[in-house]
Amino acid sequence: MKASDFYRGPYAPSELIIMDESVYHLGIQNDEVAKNVILVGDPDRVEIISNYCDKQFSFRRSREFAISMNRIGNQDLTILSTGIGVDNIDIVLNELDAAVNVDFKTREQKSELTKLNIVRIGTSGAIHPSVEIGDFVASAYAIGMEAVPYHYQCELTDEEQGLVSALQKRLSWE
Repeated sequence: MKASDFYRGPYAPSELIIMDESVYHLGIQNDEVAKNVILVGDPDRVEIISNYCDKQFSFRRSREFAISMNRIGNQDLTILSTGIGVDNIDIVLNELDAAVNVDFKTREQKSELTKLNIVRIGTSGAIHPSVEIGDFVASAYAIGMEAVPYHYQCELTDEEQGLVSALQKRLSWE
């Protein structure tokens, strides 16, 4: 994917807050995000997961955001908390994207975009009666039931649209 597919020109200071050459909420600079990222909700989980890594390079915490740079074998790994709620996750994902895909000096997207491998580990509700508290669930999809996704322009695949339609039918939201 090329930046020209999405390019809108330089980001205004109101669209992307950069302080001391880092994104505002997370405090990370362009070179401080590994391609492999684990997101958790609770900031205390960042340290717990970091303890399983071979080496921890750095750890910072501000508000509900804790971030740790680590290595397992020869792979770098960023572990980051989002705090509670979709709004915080939106902030984290946008700032992660900016940290790897925006030149903070020019405020423009880089010519080549970096794709991050992001895994979310945490707790969640479930609507299936066979899923009990404490069960481990690995999902292929998640369906947001709030307004944030409507802010972004994306096309659903046929499979994704089928899942949305099935959920709408199941919940009588047709």
